[in-house]
Amino acid sequence: MRIHQIQVRHTLSVADKEDLARQAGRFKSDIHFLLNDETVQVDAKSLLGLLLQSLSQGTRLTVRTRGSDELEALEYVCDLLESPQPSSGSA
Repeated sequence: MRIHQIQVRHTLSVADKEDLARQAGRFKSDIHFLLNDETVQVDAKSLLGLLLQSLSQGTRLTVRTRGSDELEALEYVCDLLESPQPSSGSA
């Protein structure tokens, strides 16, 4: 299991969240975000879960990955959320 705390650098739009869920789905590992002092857990592969959370600039969260490609999954998600501008690239 890999765990990393980050601060979101840009507010995620609906399109950004759709892309995040789609790209997260390409990884075999489980990818979860822990928010609100780790009282809320969101599956990064769940579009509905992402849409129900405000992932705005300055939000602090913990990224937790577990599985065979956990390091790659962690790096991808952290790079996406910590970048100053949203990217529509692929993993």
